[in-house]
Parts: sequence; C-alpha cells; structure tokens
Amino acid sequence: KYPCSYLIYSSAFDDLPPVMKTCVATKLRAILAGKGGETYAHLTETDRQALTEILRDTKPDLLEGNTP
Repeated sequence: KYPCSYLIYSSAFDDLPPVMKTCVATKLRAILAGKGGETYAHLTETDRQALTEILRDTKPDLLEGNTP
C-alpha cells in the first residue's frame, strides 16, 4: 500500500557498509520531509507521514540519524 521497498527489511540492506547505509538514511529522511524533489513529488503528505510512522516503528535508526 505504501511506496517503500520491502528490501529495506532485508539482510542485504542491514549488511550495507556503514557509509552507504548513512547515505540511504539521509536521502530517505529528506524524501520523507518533502525535500525529495520532482522524483518523489508523487508522494502525498499522507503517504510520507504513514511511511515515517511505519519506519519509526520498524527501523527507528534510519529516521533518528543513528545509522549505521
């Protein structure tokens, strides 16, 4: 229902090098804050809020800046 890849829950994602995981987390936080540019303009505020809540519950380090 929400446009976020299930791969974020994979062991491959968890095993990314810390530098890469930090880059992904930084970009993800920007997108969810509505600063993703035209590429992510299709995400509504409701979508971004729902994704933020889901990720806060399931992958809190990504949104709190505590990656890796």
